[in-house]
Amino acid sequence: MNRRFYNIAFYLIMPLILLRLLWMSVQQPAYARRWTERFGLVTRTLAGRSEKQWIWVHAVSVGETMAAEPLIRRLRTQHPEYGILVTTMTP
Repeated sequence: MNRRFYNIAFYLIMPLILLRLLWMSVQQPAYARRWTERFGLVTRTLAGRSEKQWIWVHAVSVGETMAAEPLIRRLRTQHPEYGILVTTMTP
């Protein structure tokens, strides 16, 4: 029940999310780039890379990205065979 409610709510507010991203893109052109990352579509970002498996770290803000830096460094040390993908909401 909870998951179904979340999915329905997500699809209902998706037009509002898109409108906000569009509005922010008009206000700040940097928001127009990397829309796909915000929706979890990163295949173009990974194109041409040799790694077959990835660890994806998503941070909403610059502060979260900086806070994740020790985690990312440790992941790179412990799992050198994996690629590390970092995405953010902030342009």
